[in-house]
Amino acid sequence: MEQQKATISEVKEAVTKVQEKGSSSIWEDFFSWEEEYREGVYRSCLEVEDGQKERLLQLCQEHGICEGDSDLVEKVQVFLRENYKYTLSPGITPDGEDFVDYFLFNQKKGYCTYFASAAVLLYRSLGIPARYVTGYVVPCGDALVSSIVSGAAVGWQAEEVTQVIVSDKNAHAWVEVYVDGFGWYPVEVTTSEMAEEGQKQSSKSTAGILLSVGQRLLAAVAAVAAGCFVVVLFIQLLRQQKWKYGGAEVLPQMFSYLVTVTAIGGCKISRNLPMCNIAEQMESQYSVLGEELHRIVITVERYLYSSEQIPKVDIEQCKESIWSVIKVMKRDFSLSQRLRAVLLVRISKES
Repeated sequence: MEQQKATISEVKEAVTKVQEKGSSSIWEDFFSWEEEYREGVYRSCLEVEDGQKERLLQLCQEHGICEGDSDLVEKVQVFLRENYKYTLSPGITPDGEDFVDYFLFNQKKGYCTYFASAAVLLYRSLGIPARYVTGYVVPCGDALVSSIVSGAAVGWQAEEVTQVIVSDKNAHAWVEVYVDGFGWYPVEVTTSEMAEEGQKQSSKSTAGILLSVGQRLLAAVAAVAAGCFVVVLFIQLLRQQKWKYGGAEVLPQMFSYLVTVTAIGGCKISRNLPMCNIAEQMESQYSVLGEELHRIVITVERYLYSSEQIPKVDIEQCKESIWSVIKVMKRDFSLSQRLRAVLLVRISKES
């Protein structure tokens, strides 16, 4: 059975539930990054020329669509579908006329490009971030009668995949509006035989190739996790290369990073204390590492406070001890703690 596309209200409700639950640190990270991304969206995806915005708002008001309405997305969608005609031969927009204005106020007919362009500016005028999207729509009926490709890979799973022929006739344009805490939500505003047929089958239009709310949330988290994983590997590689081939001068940085890792693991550390006292604080949580920690402190302090040249063998042994201690500490770390241990490496550079 085909899956129904979640409404804007259902998406917002799902986001609210996840935010209120707040049980997973990976969700906290996701919402934090989403807020930063959202700032850029609101800066760039609400732009409308002042004169045009006034005309569009007046048009909306004449049809009972006002800023602040809870169902603005659906109202604009219905307005366009009920008041404008779909045609592949709309005629030419006269020279000097704005493409969207002429469609909305004079022409009142067009194809998906016309509907999507008008919807973007209407949504933006009403205070909803929106963007114009183009791509291809594959009706579910076409997928059902298409051939099966055995053994193809989908993500990390090998399973049967449907092969669909996509041609120019499948080209389409639609709108995406931004939902705070979630991301971009696709909206089909085109009124046509294709769209009506798509409604009957629940997703022959754009919605048929887009993910449900649950899948989109998981996809967003997966994308964030994948991005972080790449960053983690890159940072680890750079740091390990620097510390691997460095001399005694890298020991204070490595010790500072060791302190950071310990703090991430839940140990309360006072960084303004002497190194020997910091080692005692760390030992309070990791008693089995006591001797190792004190040997590390002795070597680092020799570099900082002694004029003697530290033998290379002692430097390498200290490095190896630091990595061994960190490895033991990370055994019980969660995914979020492991990410923080890498992304907060800048702390070690400031010390």
